[in-house]
Amino acid sequence: MENNKNNIKKADNEPKIIETQEDVINSPEQLLLKPSNELLKKHLNRILASNYMDPVYIKYEPEYRKPKNSKYLAEVGNIICLVKQEKNALKVTKCSNYRVKDTINIVKKYNNKSGRKDEMSCEMSVVTDKGKEIDGIELKDKAKYNADAHQGALSTVSNYLQLALYAPKDFKTYYEKFIGKRLNKTVIQYDNSGLIAPQ
Repeated sequence: MENNKNNIKKADNEPKIIETQEDVINSPEQLLLKPSNELLKKHLNRILASNYMDPVYIKYEPEYRKPKNSKYLAEVGNIICLVKQEKNALKVTKCSNYRVKDTINIVKKYNNKSGRKDEMSCEMSVVTDKGKEIDGIELKDKAKYNADAHQGALSTVSNYLQLALYAPKDFKTYYEKFIGKRLNKTVIQYDNSGLIAPQ
């Protein structure tokens, strides 16, 4: 059940995104191999159908390169997965049922006599594995640094959204990679807009 249907809309023809990764290339012959993200793409339906507790194992195939990083988070379709290299396969674990579409910085200014300091937060929009776009997810304080608080912010807007990242280091990587690096816009909100001087 969704908490706020005003924040939800159908995403327009969202592509099946397979994020490009840096691969191991030690010889000219490896340049001729297919990139590792194509191997994930080949098994996209299996990955999207997986649950949070049962990872998908994808056996290495000789025509594909191996990813350079032994462990990384990646957008696969409209979800985020944790990919680990094992001896004979890639272990792909579903971490969310959405991908982050956009993020924005929010600065709230208390231009009144309260003396309150500016409040800093950010807001993100996501696209779910069902292709729905959900806007207006506000991340304050601990929601930027703590997985449980982050899940609380998601649930405030939609009970459907789930993030399954339990290691603090993995959550930090998630926030930096999918949210922090995309924070290139800022909106200023005034507590008392009637006191703003004409520009």
